[in-house]
Amino acid sequence: MYQSLVPLSKSAHATLRWTPPRVAIFAANLSFIPIAPGELVYAIAHMPVGFLRSGNRITLGVISGLGERNLFIGTDGKWVAGYQPALLRCYPFALQMGQEGATLMVDIGSVCVSDSAHLPILTETGGTAPEVERVTTVLTALARGEAEAQGLLAAVAEAGLLAKDLVITKADGTRHQLQGLSMIDPADLAALDGDKLQALHRAGALSMAYMAAASWPMQTVLAALAKPQPQTDPSLLGPEWFG
Repeated sequence: MYQSLVPLSKSAHATLRWTPPRVAIFAANLSFIPIAPGELVYAIAHMPVGFLRSGNRITLGVISGLGERNLFIGTDGKWVAGYQPALLRCYPFALQMGQEGATLMVDIGSVCVSDSAHLPILTETGGTAPEVERVTTVLTALARGEAEAQGLLAAVAEAGLLAKDLVITKADGTRHQLQGLSMIDPADLAALDGDKLQALHRAGALSMAYMAAASWPMQTVLAALAKPQPQTDPSLLGPEWFG
């Protein structure tokens, strides 16, 4: 998603400006987009919510594609689902967590960023501009939510709800397995015994499990969208990004 992500510097980026993109073409290759637990209630009505397993780490997010194409971006480059994950709404900024705290990053390779764009990134005194400060607040909340979710995600996995890779049946009948990606099948959740349900409750993860399971029918949206589409207009990679 990012072309050249660097730490925001008061000395190097004093004149740098940005324009919020009106299209989401920068996320065209994302098939999984991390979300914070607080976004679940909004995401489940529009997209399948899944769990990405990588080693001992589990990430909560929305499944947005079956390969290297984001199915929720239309041929006009715009986001087509009813909810857009906060991570995308913060572009071209990101937050990098380190031992000394959080560092605000900016994608200087994005066409949204230049010395002639609409909005300032830094103030004359070197602080972040109000619009960037609001983005930073969202990014900080996302990072905090991701950290706090690790115990909840571990409890969901311990209950055996993430044991199976998701298999999507496309409109033409072909089946596509998403390795390392799971959704919570409502039938599996309903089949849990009392001890496992109690363990989820004690961990505070029961509501997460039920909300994620509620998005199970949304995999049919992916199946319907997973058909050949016209190529996205190349002009969207240029100035037409700007609103």
